[in-house]
Amino acid sequence: MFKDRTLTIRGSMFATVLASLLVPLGAQHLVSVGEARPAFDFQSNPIPRWSNGFLVPIDNLGVPVENPVIHAFDDRGIEGEPLVFSIPGARSILIDAVARGADGRWVLAGRAYDKAGEGGGFVSWLTPDMQKAVTVRTFPYDVQDMIIGPDGTTWTYGPEVTYGAEYDRTPDGVIRRFDRNGKQIGSYLPRVSIREEVGTAAMMDGRIVCNADRVGWYAEQAHEYFELTYNGDKVSRPVTYPGVGEHNDVSVSLMAMAMMDNGDVYVSASHLKPSADEVLYRLDRAHRTWVSVPAPASTNGRLFLLGGDGKRLAFRGEGRIVFAQPSE
Repeated sequence: MFKDRTLTIRGSMFATVLASLLVPLGAQHLVSVGEARPAFDFQSNPIPRWSNGFLVPIDNLGVPVENPVIHAFDDRGIEGEPLVFSIPGARSILIDAVARGADGRWVLAGRAYDKAGEGGGFVSWLTPDMQKAVTVRTFPYDVQDMIIGPDGTTWTYGPEVTYGAEYDRTPDGVIRRFDRNGKQIGSYLPRVSIREEVGTAAMMDGRIVCNADRVGWYAEQAHEYFELTYNGDKVSRPVTYPGVGEHNDVSVSLMAMAMMDNGDVYVSASHLKPSADEVLYRLDRAHRTWVSVPAPASTNGRLFLLGGDGKRLAFRGEGRIVFAQPSE
């Protein structure tokens, strides 16, 4: 069922956690540089990703369906033709992640099963016109998030899962890299190097980001940030930084993440204690910590990070997306 093939596609801490460790990185504030008002209800739907200049909501996110529908709103708030995705023979498809490349290509990751319940994880690469796709079965590797880099390669993260439980003895890495044709060309960060309990659902949570010369992954349960630099096929050993919460601190949840062209990394984290509050941070590599950064000023409610596209950060507000750029 999952041999490489062409697919049919139809268009139609606490708020004060680690406060003593936060060393000033130089005053920075975010300046609003525009906004868009897509016809998308942020209040009633799961928060979508901002991927290379597009908001990409998925209908029935987290629910297996025969033909998942994926939307795309550009930075003017205009929706393109929805993507209705199908795999011949699949009766149940669950999309876990979507990414868009700068050249218009799309990558989908999820799980698909036939009427007998056979199948598993897959990644599909779609052409810019969304008329063809090639799929690769990734089982037991379960892709949870991914991003397309400026060079066209795809970076993913995820555990290996068999019979519903995580398999932690694999020599392969949590982070993997694929070329434009879906061939795996790299595997990094072995599972044993991550301070997370094996088999926990929290292993599924995190974010992966990249720019032209580095890729970063935040492991939510471990509250550690791993970063690799790359130049073509040459990839460095990972560098590990502490996260915005303490190890296994379930009161701090990662909400969104972005990496800028200049290497700046931002995360948005929700702190349940002392009160439910979402805080924006920027990585200070020199001091190996995260510095809080005020969200852009808004006259109509608070703004929360969606992601970034290299030079801009995208925030969600009440019925709108606000774009901002850093200013020292």
